[in-house]
Amino acid sequence: MLLLLISAAHAGGDGLPPDLNAIAFHAINFLLLVGLLTYLLRDKIRDALANRAAHVKREIDDSNQARKDAAQRFEELEARLDGFESELEKMKEDAVVEADKEHNSILARAEEDAARIAESAQRSIRDETDRARQALRHEVAQLSVDLAREKLSAEVTSEDQQRLAGDFIDTVQNKNGATNG
Repeated sequence: MLLLLISAAHAGGDGLPPDLNAIAFHAINFLLLVGLLTYLLRDKIRDALANRAAHVKREIDDSNQARKDAAQRFEELEARLDGFESELEKMKEDAVVEADKEHNSILARAEEDAARIAESAQRSIRDETDRARQALRHEVAQLSVDLAREKLSAEVTSEDQQRLAGDFIDTVQNKNGATNG
């Protein structure tokens, strides 16, 4: 430092040799000032440097902890991602199995419904056939009676009617007399 002052004073160059007493006086004042400041502020400087060192150490530790936490979180996420992919595959397989079960269930219900509908249709056909037969029998009987009436009307004469009425009256009287007698 002293050399810098001497060389700066010499470079100013007015041609005079530098005053070494003045320079030495200023150097001694400077050294005393620095020594006094160091003596008076040594505890505060030491504390400040210790605090700064502790702060830097704490920041380094926090940074290392954050890096470890990030690495651990990354590993957890990586594991979850691997698990997610396998879980997704399992879910797809389960969905396919469930879809097959549902498909088979729907087919079974459809077959049951078709069988019930076919049975109901057969029953309805059988019932309608029975009703049609009864209706045809009734109509045949009615037509037979009508045909017999027409035939009798055409073939039975009034003499036949009188004779039949007389026979009927005789039969009724004989029966009436047999029960009374």
